[in-house]
Amino acid sequence: MFFKKDNQQSTIWDKIFHQSPKSGLSLSPRKYFFRDILIVLGVVLVWRGTWHLIDMYFLPDHPVWSNTIGILIGLFLLYLPTGDLTHLSGRHHDEHKHH
Repeated sequence: MFFKKDNQQSTIWDKIFHQSPKSGLSLSPRKYFFRDILIVLGVVLVWRGTWHLIDMYFLPDHPVWSNTIGILIGLFLLYLPTGDLTHLSGRHHDEHKHH
């Protein structure tokens, strides 16, 4: 059972949104939660719009060619920041240079 510092029994709300005295884990809402939600929504809407425009205008009668060329363009765009694709592996870029 969780207790507040003044030994009053905590509510469900306290259990969910405040730090657990036993585990030290915090389930408190992040400071920038609503900002993060807006960023995620923005990214999803840009992705959705871009996806639909590509489907409508980029080789709409040839989906295999459209998808193949789209993959190649995507790989090229992912290559640009570091000059390789190792950042997609989940390891740090510097780790690959030393091995």
